[in-house]
Amino acid sequence: MIRFLSSMKFAFWSIVALIIWFFAGVALAAFDLHSKAFSMMNDDLILNWFLNNMFHDPLVTLWFIGFCLCGFVVGVSFFFCTITTLFKLMIRQSFRLKHTLLFLMHVVFIGIIGFHLLSMILGYKKGHIPAFEGQKITINSDYSLVIRKINFVNDISVLRKKDKHSKIRLSHENFSIKENYAEIALYKSNHLTGLGKVYFLKPLLIKGFCFTIESFITNKNSTSSEVGVKMVIAKNPVLIPFFITYALAILLILLLAIVTWKKP
Repeated sequence: MIRFLSSMKFAFWSIVALIIWFFAGVALAAFDLHSKAFSMMNDDLILNWFLNNMFHDPLVTLWFIGFCLCGFVVGVSFFFCTITTLFKLMIRQSFRLKHTLLFLMHVVFIGIIGFHLLSMILGYKKGHIPAFEGQKITINSDYSLVIRKINFVNDISVLRKKDKHSKIRLSHENFSIKENYAEIALYKSNHLTGLGKVYFLKPLLIKGFCFTIESFITNKNSTSSEVGVKMVIAKNPVLIPFFITYALAILLILLLAIVTWKKP
């Protein structure tokens, strides 16, 4: 059984199944009826979304369960291939550098997958949070966020064009990416613990929290030209280990490429 699970044939077809299932989800998300469920999935920790919204859209929930099963099968194949085939090959070749690097690279990839899974169930994540100047956002029992200032220097009309391609229309001519920002203050138990500016496509890290601007918005409930932001607030306890293993994987790939390089 283990021999079958670690075989290339099993790995190939499990990856094919995962890819097909992934594109089935892409097709499902193209329908407005299901796109909201995928958006809710993206705006929360996966575990929280599943426990709180599993009956909101049963078809998307079934797709998610199937995607997890396909991913689990691929993970099993990858794991058994690493601890059986590659490990035995490394031992048989007396820890030759090429085979040792290949084994270590797969071990690091397992670490990356593990940290990625943990990041989806641990920590804190909320997306699509509308916020305007002066507004206070409660993050949890300890932390809160205050929007001290929103600076938007462009024509507000560019924000009122709401459709699927509204973000694509943003360009250097109508959107000043270096001048539009939100100045925020992070409080812990009503004491200021961090202050900074969040720019579009440039998140801000304060005390382990990552603040990201999804988009600039206008106040639909007001006739004024007030500009706000839609934010994502996230805290990932495995962020640093994840990036360390990711960097280590890139280093091992480069070393393996150097060791196996052959001149024509």
